Formats: sequence, C-alpha cells, structure tokens
Amino acid sequence: RANRFDLKLPLSAPVRGALLESLGALRRPIAAAVGEDAELFELAALISRPGAPPQPAHPDTPFFDDPTIVTGFVALQDVEAEMGPTFFLRGTHTRSAHARFNGEPDAKASLLRTSPRSLGLLRTGDVTLFDSRLVHGGGENTARQRVLFYFSFKASAGRRTADGTLLATLKKQHTLGSLSGLLA
Repeated sequence: RANRFDLKLPLSAPVRGALLESLGALRRPIAAAVGEDAELFELAALISRPGAPPQPAHPDTPFFDDPTIVTGFVALQDVEAEMGPTFFLRGTHTRSAHARFNGEPDAKASLLRTSPRSLGLLRTGDVTLFDSRLVHGGGENTARQRVLFYFSFKASAGRRTADGTLLATLKKQHTLGSLSGLLA
C-alpha cells in the first residue's frame, strides 16, 4: 500500500455528523467564497503513514479569477511536525503567483523559497479551510500515521475541473445549502 492516499467516504451517520459539525462553524466563510449552491465535491480521508515522502508543492486547481473550490481539512488526531503536516504558501492563490509557479524554473524556485509558509500543525478537531488555488503540499512523515477528514465545495458556476475525491453515488447530490439545512 502507498504511504499517502485518499479514502473516499460514504455519507454514513458518523461522516454526516462530522461534516455537519464542521459546516456549523464554516458554512458562512464557505458560502462567501463559493456560494450556498456550491456542490459537495470531495468527501474523504487523507492518510499519511510513516515513510510518506514529501509531496511536491501544487495548487489543486489552476488559476481562476474567482474561488472555484474551498477545502476543509479536519485533524482526527494532533498533527505534529514529524507527521508531515500540510504546508501552505500564503498569497499563492493569485494570478501573479500562478504565473511564477507555472513559468520559468527560476521564478518557480523563487516563489517556493520566498513565499511565507504556514504548517498545518493542528489539534484534534481543528480545521484548516483553504482556496484550491493556493499552492500547498504534504510534508515527509517520519513519525506516525496522520489522518485528516476532508471535504470540498465547488462553486456551481465554477469552471470544469478534474473530478473530486467523492464516491460516484454522492456526485451532484448535495450542495452547501442543502447540507446546511440539516443543521436546523
């Protein structure tokens, strides 16, 4: 088995509960970014085992003028530096940062070297919410298994992107608004 992989999740009672609890706190910022009609695009667990190599820096989507996908990573245990947490390069969701990232090798290297870096060092239950255009990646895991529950919402008017990490039976079945309605 791979040392880093995604596990698509069904919308079972525990998964639904975790998603709804997350949306209770995050619905407003997600809606502000991608709209109440944004579709559930990903629902999975990211698993990084000891020995997982560092993941190359990457955005999940190419540059678009408006946010297309917003993703939440929820820590299922305390995430420490040795577990290879996700790193985020702040400010790299912009047109100019994407031009540098996709441009000449020296420009890309400079962007990767000089962009402020944040590490997803989280406590159990903490969440990181990010724009899919942001350059990020997983670190090398030298300690113990790291598991993140994650979900993404894609703007209904968003450009076509690759398929999200979502079971086929859940595709185009739920929106932020319809799921938020279950919170009442």
